[in-house]
Amino acid sequence: MSLPPRTRTDPHARRTRAFAWTLAAVSASFGLLLESAHAFKWSDYLDAPVVRLMFTLAHAHGLGLALVVLVHALQSDPRGRRALVFGAVLMPLGFFAGGFGVFESDPGVGVMLAPIGALCVLVGLWQSVWAALRPQP
Repeated sequence: MSLPPRTRTDPHARRTRAFAWTLAAVSASFGLLLESAHAFKWSDYLDAPVVRLMFTLAHAHGLGLALVVLVHALQSDPRGRRALVFGAVLMPLGFFAGGFGVFESDPGVGVMLAPIGALCVLVGLWQSVWAALRPQP
C-alpha cells in the first residue's frame, strides 16, 4: 500500500507520522518497563494499585492513540489533526501524572489532564468524520 501523493509530500503529514511513531515507541517502551516491574517484583509498583492502574492506562492510551494519529496522518484531509495530536499527548500524560501524588485510593491531580485530552481526541475524531462525509470536488 502506498501513500496518496499529497500525503507523501505534505510536511504536516510527515511530522504527524513521525509524532505517531515516536508516541508508539515511547508507550511501548513504557509498557516494557511496567512488565519489568512485574517480573522483578518491584514492590513500590506492585503494592500500589492506583499507581499500577494509572501507569497501565497511560501505556495503553498512549499506544492506542498513536495508532489513531498514524491512521489519521495517512488521510489526505488534515482537519482534526491538531486536536488529535494534542489529545494524544494530554491523555496518556494525564494518566501518567495521576500515578504521582496518590492519596489512598485517589489518583494525583495530574489525572485532570486525561479528560481534557479525551475531549481533544473526540473533537479531532468528529472533525475527521465531517471531513470524510463532505463531498469531494
